Amino acid sequence: EILNYNEKTVDWYHGGNELEENYWNIVYNNYSAVISDTDELKEYLEIVYREEVISKYLEKYDDIYFKNNVLLINSIYQPFGSEKPIYVIDSVTCLDKAIDINIKTIENGGDDMISVCLAQVAIPKDEYNNKAVNWNIMEYRDTSDIVNIDIDNSEYLIGNEDVSSAASTTQKLVLNCNSFCANGETLKVDMAMGDMYTYFQAHNGYPNYDSAGNPEYAVFTSENLKKIDDERLIINGEKSEYTKSFSKEDMESLDITGKDGDYAAYYHESAEIDFSNYEAGSTGSITFRFGWKADGENPLNASSDFIGMHQTMYFYIGENGTGISHNGIEEAQKAYEDKCEQNRKNGKKGGAPKGNQNARKQPKQPKTTETTLPHPNPN
Repeated sequence: EILNYNEKTVDWYHGGNELEENYWNIVYNNYSAVISDTDELKEYLEIVYREEVISKYLEKYDDIYFKNNVLLINSIYQPFGSEKPIYVIDSVTCLDKAIDINIKTIENGGDDMISVCLAQVAIPKDEYNNKAVNWNIMEYRDTSDIVNIDIDNSEYLIGNEDVSSAASTTQKLVLNCNSFCANGETLKVDMAMGDMYTYFQAHNGYPNYDSAGNPEYAVFTSENLKKIDDERLIINGEKSEYTKSFSKEDMESLDITGKDGDYAAYYHESAEIDFSNYEAGSTGSITFRFGWKADGENPLNASSDFIGMHQTMYFYIGENGTGISHNGIEEAQKAYEDKCEQNRKNGKKGGAPKGNQNARKQPKQPKTTETTLPHPNPN
């Protein structure tokens, strides 16, 4: 269910009389909370904002408001732009066990001026019901040069600018794969990943080359964003889950400081997914994650020893193959049905008839851009 609440607001703040001196360290990886009363709201705001801002929100969200509602709130790091928010709340989706809030970036580039966007979503208490809250920040993407392509060449770039999950984290993970996998074949997923270790080394952040821990990626079966054990799925020859830990020596090849928009500069590995153990009609999801596995307590999240980026892929098993989508089970089924319809029109179960030169895939050249990570400049 997609919720269309009137109260979906993003406000913009920058230094001076509005923000505390150490605000950048707090909001860099986002600073979110579920607020249920005015005391919690005041406690949340005092860490980042100054009295003038705090008074504004205590007046806006008072005891009458909290009688029947909770406030989902997130202070989002804005690294550039003019004196206005570059983020808008695109959608709020209520799932059985979670509430997904999608934040869309509406600008790309601008002055290197660090600021904070305060996103607020009003939710009735009975609708919230102690569900997990997932903030998904989708980076800006210029789509002016995108053209429609045949389903044979359809690829999903999961985690690029328009569908990125938790894109404001320093860990980046982009998945590239076909939207259909025929019976008897395996799905090849290119995983492009990287982190900004050099940047954090210079700015006393975490993780960096001196941090206690190591980079890690994992691919596993999941349900409602949680890991499950499903031995029918084979990932790189392993049942249900595949994990790879990197050494300290590997960190240089994973470092994308100043190159986070250049996917050719990322570290690439391939995940080979085998769906052959599933019966037709089966559905499911696969989660990919990349990030930092801390040794001991995680300074950024005491409740977990891992910080990083997750991407989820959904699949639908048909009689002739598997449909893939990053938009849910229904879209995965549609990908499968669209491919079957194209095959039917081509008159051949496996694809276009022999001699059809249009069916030959041409190698794709990656389109890359180079970006420079802005340095903190709160003044």
